[in-house]
Amino acid sequence: MSSVELVKNVFNESIQTKIDSADALPELVARASELITRALVSNNKILLCGTGIEATLAQAFTTLLLHQVQKERPGLPAICLSDNVSLITAINDDNNLNEVFSKQVRALGNAGDILISITKDGNCFPCVQAIRAALSKDMLIVALSGDDGGQIAGLTGADDVEILIPSTNTLRVNEVQLMIINCIATVVDSNLFGEH
Repeated sequence: MSSVELVKNVFNESIQTKIDSADALPELVARASELITRALVSNNKILLCGTGIEATLAQAFTTLLLHQVQKERPGLPAICLSDNVSLITAINDDNNLNEVFSKQVRALGNAGDILISITKDGNCFPCVQAIRAALSKDMLIVALSGDDGGQIAGLTGADDVEILIPSTNTLRVNEVQLMIINCIATVVDSNLFGEH
């Protein structure tokens, strides 16, 4: 297969995953947007976590909430739990990296806050532990995962929102997760500050 053919295949696979997601996910994405909107209106905050590429997606989502989507507006309270390098390395130094997010959730989270967990397949143990910690604090969960949702799928309840991207390919999952983040940020902005 030539490089050009490979690139076309990647584009086609990405497009197909987005089509499949557009068929399966809009109601869940809208529900997550409304959940986040209600939390922010009630003066709650949003905590976000993910590892690897998903940590970058959590950072991007935090930026959209704290700064702006398409027009100037006040910042919204959001904390990316993967950003504190000194804390992460301290926890790692104590050989307890699986608790890197859950320790922060227990310290920073309050009832009514929302934890947004972004994983490729729902089996990221630090995110699983963060969700357990959030549930113990009566927080709500928005989980963005791929495949069947892995271990996280069994943790979320009726008031939480689990968005499963219909793919087992990590790159396709991450592409759709970015689109979902952009969608949620757009809807939240519209709900709180009016149309763009």
